[in-house]
Parts: sequence; C-alpha cells; structure tokens
Amino acid sequence: MFRDPLTMLNYEAKRRPEIAQLVAQVDCLSEDDIQRAPVKLPWVRQALLALKHQHATAIREAEIDRVLETASVCSQLPDPVGAMHRWQGPPCFIKIGRTQLEVQDGQLVWFDGNGVWLDTIYTTVIDPVLHQYTVLCGQVTRSAYIRAVRDRRQQLSLEVVQSPMEKVRIYRPA
Repeated sequence: MFRDPLTMLNYEAKRRPEIAQLVAQVDCLSEDDIQRAPVKLPWVRQALLALKHQHATAIREAEIDRVLETASVCSQLPDPVGAMHRWQGPPCFIKIGRTQLEVQDGQLVWFDGNGVWLDTIYTTVIDPVLHQYTVLCGQVTRSAYIRAVRDRRQQLSLEVVQSPMEKVRIYRPA
C-alpha cells in the first residue's frame, strides 16, 4: 500500500517536536541543512526535501500569478455583426484563396466588413458569384451565424447528435 511521504511527515511532526521544528523551518533550511538534520529515518529527509520543493513551487506559482495578473487585461471583444446570406443557386465551386470550395443549395454565408465566412472557412477574397446567387437572410452576429450553421448541419444529419462524445466508444481488450 502506497503511503504519501508528506502525510506521514505531518503525522510524525504531531508526535515528535524535533520533526515539527524542522517542518516549521523547512523554507529557511538549505538542502544541505536538511541532509545533515538529526533524524533517525532516511525517508524523513526525503519528505522534508519534497516539502521544501513543494513550498518553493507554490511560491513560484504565486509569483507568476501575481505578475500575470498585473500584466493581463481581462476584456471581452464584441460579437461582430454581419450579413447572413443563403445560397440559392446551382451547386458549384467558388474561389476561396488559391483553391475552390463547393457550395450547395441552402448553405449559409456570412459577410463581415472585410471578407466572407463559409461555415468555418474565412476568406478576404470574395467571389462575385456569392453576391449573384445568395439571398440576404438578415443582419446577425457571428455567434448567431455559427448557431444557424450548426442547426442546419443537424437538420441535414440523419441522426440527431447532442454532443460529439456520444459518437465515441472506447473498447478495452479483455
């Protein structure tokens, strides 16, 4: 059965005052001082070293948290508003950057001020065919567009999937 050395060290510190004193002063002691400490069992030295490293790590993490908190800015970007369009034309390929992407009837397209989103693909080069075969659905936020794309994808799916993890099965060999 595994026993945690730090838990055992705390138990011994309650029973023996000399170990309690070493535990109380562990931050002030060097590693050499801990190695030369008058303790009977070697695991106590190892536990004291582990406690010292744990305290040093906690102090470093607190310092990092303090520095990050003073340097970071907590803010929220506004959800941009754009024009959501629906493709109402024949299935065809449109130019996206250096490649082409197939669009089908009913596919949603979202125009912002600089470019266009097709599902999760963004481009600043807008193919003129997009303006020719799309119909305006309204001015919506980017998050509303993402929800609409997700809802459309679920309607096209034969199975209704609530979360991606429902499709994952883990098999373990016997």
